[in-house]
Amino acid sequence: MYLGASILILAFSLCWLYGDASVYGHKKLRQFLTKRLVKAKALPDASNIASPKPHHAIYVLGGSQTCLKKKFQTAADLYKHRNGIRIFVLSVPGITQYDLVRGRNLTNDEWAIDRLVDLGVRKAEIEPVSLERGFWGTFAEAKGISALVNMRGYMGLILVTSPYHTMRTWLTFSRFLRPYDMELYIYPSNDDTNVRGLLLEYVKLVIYEHILIPVYFMMLRD
Repeated sequence: MYLGASILILAFSLCWLYGDASVYGHKKLRQFLTKRLVKAKALPDASNIASPKPHHAIYVLGGSQTCLKKKFQTAADLYKHRNGIRIFVLSVPGITQYDLVRGRNLTNDEWAIDRLVDLGVRKAEIEPVSLERGFWGTFAEAKGISALVNMRGYMGLILVTSPYHTMRTWLTFSRFLRPYDMELYIYPSNDDTNVRGLLLEYVKLVIYEHILIPVYFMMLRD
């Protein structure tokens, strides 16, 4: 029933968006979608420097450079309060802009590390992680990172991603972490998108929640 309702809501929203929707209508649609897409779960003492979490890891989900800069700021703020001793970032093949100091183009991983170092994170505590690529990026990240932090013996995982991406991220990671005795937290970065971006994310959320995640774990049981 919920899946059918979600599809109807999506169809109505698309018609509304691409039709003659008013500014007020767009505002209400944004509020409606944001309420369903945003999830946050903070550490109980996230602002308490006297209560570090040395056995927690921070993972910054992938994205464009513009989005990553904002995610890195959130991750660095958490790191400075010792809410995690290691920051994992998604390793991305390829190069980016030219660096005058090195005399060459930076790799994407070097760019990410430099940005975090600029924000006060020790280079030794930043680790790009290569994951198996898949069409469903967040799903692949959740599968790979969940296995990694469990193998490394971490007690908790702190996720950082864009606000509109938090609910889908939470549902996926929490399902993969279910077999492990591990705490999970999620923080939204200071990022935003337009109504079309929210609608696209809502489509992905419906697919993940009602098709991708249930089917994958059902197949594992067979």
